[in-house]
Formats: sequence, C-alpha cells, structure tokens
Amino acid sequence: AMSSIPSVRKLARPSPINQIRGRLTDLRSSKEKLLSEIEQLQNEKAEIEDALPSLLDTLMAVHTSVTDMQEERNTYDAAIADMVTTYAMILEGGAELLDGGPVKLLEGLGGKEEEEEEEDEEEQAYQREMKAREQNHAIDML
Repeated sequence: AMSSIPSVRKLARPSPINQIRGRLTDLRSSKEKLLSEIEQLQNEKAEIEDALPSLLDTLMAVHTSVTDMQEERNTYDAAIADMVTTYAMILEGGAELLDGGPVKLLEGLGGKEEEEEEEDEEEQAYQREMKAREQNHAIDML
C-alpha cells in the first residue's frame, strides 16, 4: 500500500517537460494573436494613408469655402452698416427729406408692398413733422 502512494503523487504532479510544452503552446498562441492584430492595424493604417490625400483636399476646399463665405459676410456687414448710417443721415437731414431726393433712392431697395406703404406713411408723417419744426424755428427766429 505504501508503494502505491508515491506513484499517485507522481501522477498528480505534472512533469516539467509537459509544463514547458504547455507554456510554449500558450506563448505561440499569444504570438499568433499579436501577429493577427498587427496585420489588422497595418491594413487600417494603409487604408488611412490611401484616404488621407483625398481628405486633405476636401479639408482645404472646405476651409477655402468658409474663408470666402466669411469675407462675403463681412461685405454684407459693411453694406448693412453703410445703409443704416445713410438711412439715419437721411432721417436726420430734414431739408434733404423735404426735397424727396435721398428718400427716392431708398424706395425699391426691397421689402414687401405693405412694408413700403408703412414706410411711406411714416415718411410722410416725418416730413410733416420736419416741416412743422422748420416753420416753428422760422417763427422763433422772427
């Protein structure tokens, strides 16, 4: 019975050769997985490198478009500011308004008919007010 106990212990413990073989198998398997991942990444890198010139061209085109549109926006901003300034000068320059000169320039610059009618009514009211002020000022001067 005693001689059977050591043989059981020998069976329970794996041999060093089997441990080495098992470890080699694990290392080879890990290496194969790594090689597969490397190949996938290299393929992905190649696809990106192929697409990169086209993407850079697209990026430059979009950048140019944005720059052009920003310049156009600045032109609109300047034109709007000029129109607002001109309009304010016209409204403040009563003598010119009474002659109807600059006002006629503003007519037809856009807007709907209703807006134009409202502006015409406002303009007429403004002209009447300016005329009354001029008359009052002339009276005050006497």
